[in-house]
Amino acid sequence: MKIELKGGVVTSITDNSVKEVKDNFMRNNMDLKDITLDNVETIGDFFVLTNDSLNSVTFPKVKKIGKNFLTWNRKMEVASFANLEEAGDNFLKFNRIIIEVDLPKLKNAGNYFLNCKYELTSIFLPSFEVAGESFMSNCFRLSEVDLPKLTSIGDSAFKCCNKIRNLCLPELTKAASFFLTGNSVIEEISLPKLELMPNYFMEDATVDLKKINLPMLKEVKVIQHSKIIKGWVREQVEAGTLAFSDCSGVSQFPYWFRD
Repeated sequence: MKIELKGGVVTSITDNSVKEVKDNFMRNNMDLKDITLDNVETIGDFFVLTNDSLNSVTFPKVKKIGKNFLTWNRKMEVASFANLEEAGDNFLKFNRIIIEVDLPKLKNAGNYFLNCKYELTSIFLPSFEVAGESFMSNCFRLSEVDLPKLTSIGDSAFKCCNKIRNLCLPELTKAASFFLTGNSVIEEISLPKLELMPNYFMEDATVDLKKINLPMLKEVKVIQHSKIIKGWVREQVEAGTLAFSDCSGVSQFPYWFRD
């Protein structure tokens, strides 16, 4: 392992032999600026937790990262991990300047994975399947979402993502509360495999919403507007309380009719 020092503190680490990094690695090092671990495959919890100086990390073979990875880092603009398959809670949680995400093999992520990425405008995760709570909530500039294999997502997934106009998640079967709450510009939503709609699913998506494709959904009760939307299906699954509250602009429901 090659370690560079400046003023008696570690500023750079390079290694091509370590395959696993344990919990709390350099947890409170505030001066570390570069890390290259060419053969590491697993990183534990609280990796360089409080560092706000790190400019780049290079982990070409890492497959699993634990919780609180670089939680307080606010310098990195690109998150690129070519072989990462699983990430824990609070991955780069307080980094607000990420502009690019390159995670082609990522399958699962914990809570607060990419929330509050204020500069991120698009996301493409070709292998992504399961996300925790607040996945991309408060990504105010996010406008393009491509998650072709996503099947399950936690609370507040796209809450306050107020630039998304079209959202298609072809494999999504499970969503949680506040899915698109606060998005006032959404125009079209296609969730062809979603069956159960939770509470406050699209609360306050009021202005531009025109078309929703939910062919597998069994029943939606819009309690605030006292309207019922039914599908031609044999079974019945109820939507959550106020799932479509204040969605007054809706005009088209393929496979559906209103009473």
